[in-house]
Amino acid sequence: MDTLTPISPIEVIEPVNTPVNQQAQQSEKEKCLELNAGYNPPTREYLSEHLFETELFIINDKIEDDIMNQQNLTLKFLAAKIEDVIEKIGPNRISAIVSDNAANVKKARAIISEKYPRIENVQCISHCINLVTYNIIYHIFADQLLHKVNILGFFSQLSYGRITKALAEPDDADEDDSKNDNENTLTNDNDTIGKGILDYNINDLFDEYVNE
Repeated sequence: MDTLTPISPIEVIEPVNTPVNQQAQQSEKEKCLELNAGYNPPTREYLSEHLFETELFIINDKIEDDIMNQQNLTLKFLAAKIEDVIEKIGPNRISAIVSDNAANVKKARAIISEKYPRIENVQCISHCINLVTYNIIYHIFADQLLHKVNILGFFSQLSYGRITKALAEPDDADEDDSKNDNENTLTNDNDTIGKGILDYNINDLFDEYVNE
């Protein structure tokens, strides 16, 4: 009975740089030179420099785009954008332009006013109020005062919230007189106690603020 012989694994034969192979490669280069006399095989240095310059160009292009995007809020850009909108809508159909009071916008507004004298440039009042209130609220005095007013408001809600809700509920017709008497007594008692506590807390808060 014949036995199966094991199959040997495939061996990868690497090319050997023999004189014959070197001669064949040289002949291929000569054929390329004959077909194209101006052909010059690129070297490793040339390829690496070319790839590096390409990547460097891409990076520089992205950096220039970022710089241009950051400069988009300059005076000329804002004026050009406002003028573009005016031309698309029509100068005769616009009577006023509302804008904030930033430095670049203010200068751009002057350019637009010079070019379109019939169009009024109105400063946004809400932006002015926002700037003023921002400066006031972030002052130390206003910050502490608002903090203590919030404490008083929270205390008032806890003290009188349930009583106000109970008084707002409708009563039955048969029990109006008795409930009104009880509610008046309860309200007077709570007002007396609540005012005393509230006055005490107000005095404490202002004493604390003066001491600070």
